Amino acid sequence: FMMKGVTPGPLLFQEQMPLIWILFGTFLIANVLLLPTVGLLTARIAGTALRLPFNLLLPIIAAACVTGAYAINNNPLDVGIMVLMGVVALMLRRGGFPLAQVVLGMVLGPILEQHFMVSAIKSNWDPLSFFERPIALILMGACVATVILGIIAHKRRLTGGDESS
Repeated sequence: FMMKGVTPGPLLFQEQMPLIWILFGTFLIANVLLLPTVGLLTARIAGTALRLPFNLLLPIIAAACVTGAYAINNNPLDVGIMVLMGVVALMLRRGGFPLAQVVLGMVLGPILEQHFMVSAIKSNWDPLSFFERPIALILMGACVATVILGIIAHKRRLTGGDESS
């Protein structure tokens, strides 16, 4: 955009409306044309690849994972971390832990930590500042209720649903 003298930002939609319509139209046409051609062709190839025997598919996936882990930073340590995380995931799966929640926590954890630190610094480390707004109180109440209901449901499952205890 900037090479053509167009400055990106909120004023772009006011000052360059014809350009925006052309861009949106181009994206729409590209998606409509690409779905039947590239999308269906890729789905057909992926379906064929999934019919390969497991002993052939596993080394291909492992090689792609090792290549991707190394290619991110060109660091062999990343491959070791990938293998270590695979072993941890295997142990978690054998222990009956759901992996989706673990992966979600690992992805969102650093983001949450960073924003929590920014909020704590802005509030001069006052923990009560997190409960000043009504939406924060509602969300915290929902979190507490979810934990309490989970504990109650777990105890009911352990006792076999007996209401008297």
